[in-house]
Amino acid sequence: MAAVILKELFQREEIGSGESGQSAMDVTIINPFFQSVVEIVNRMTQIVVTPGELYLKDHAEAVGDITGYVSVFGALQGGFALSMPAHLARTLVGSMLGRKVTEIDDDVLDEIGELTAQISRQALAVLKDRGHVFTADVPRIITGEKHSVPHADGAPILGIPFQTLYGNLHMEICLARLF
Repeated sequence: MAAVILKELFQREEIGSGESGQSAMDVTIINPFFQSVVEIVNRMTQIVVTPGELYLKDHAEAVGDITGYVSVFGALQGGFALSMPAHLARTLVGSMLGRKVTEIDDDVLDEIGELTAQISRQALAVLKDRGHVFTADVPRIITGEKHSVPHADGAPILGIPFQTLYGNLHMEICLARLF
């Protein structure tokens, strides 16, 4: 179902071409991340996420208070970010751990890192199976109001909000195929 929804979001094979001098991003690179967010968040938290409307982002400021970020190097260059408000991070992690979480502590940040790792690992495995050559860093967690996400220069930053009953989770992807 996620693939059908994403296919409906995109009316063309590439997104971002010709906008602000950015290179285009191939939809087949985005789909595995989109599908992985839906599948992994549901599986790890038992919380349903519903995708919102895709948008092009023109700045590096994160949408949420906590962001898990994975850098990608090689023929694909850029990164994947999962950003959320603090209250949603507490809810997701509370569901993962089976207990109420009342503050953002190292356990919460570790679990958001694990959620980000699982999503990126699944998506990147699909891309490797399709012949893309790259390496990916372990996720890092960036926190704070209005923090920046270190996306690649010159490539479009695509965002997709995912609605939950507890707030919105935002996926950002900025991957350019170099060769």
